[in-house]
Amino acid sequence: MFCSSFASVFKGTATVAVATLFLCGCSDDGPKLEPLSGKVLRDGKPMTNVAVAFVPISSGLAAMGNADASGNIQIQTNGKNGAMVGKYKVGITEPMRKMTAADIASGSPPPVSFDPKFQSPQTSGIEHEVISGGGKFEFTVKNK
Repeated sequence: MFCSSFASVFKGTATVAVATLFLCGCSDDGPKLEPLSGKVLRDGKPMTNVAVAFVPISSGLAAMGNADASGNIQIQTNGKNGAMVGKYKVGITEPMRKMTAADIASGSPPPVSFDPKFQSPQTSGIEHEVISGGGKFEFTVKNK
């Protein structure tokens, strides 16, 4: 008697669990992201040691990406490919910079190889709008 009661309860619980998974699905949590990729150019050539940050102008989540060995950048939001629809200010930096003895002694990172105004989304002068369906970008930085 106990076994059949236990089996009925277990069977009912399992049915509810399966139904819950089916109804909820296995969807990704979070906002809808649009695919976004591109390049940063200096002297007309894609940069490979570059990171890009997209900061929303009004609301939303920031997005970022790093260039690969060919200079291609895939933008991600919270580790997932893409960015939310909206307008962004963009900052560009070089994540890997050679440290000199003077840099180490000063405790400050070495300067970027291009105009430092591009590092901050507030001063770069670069804005980009992500639209439904996503898209591509191409930004140019100027030397110091």
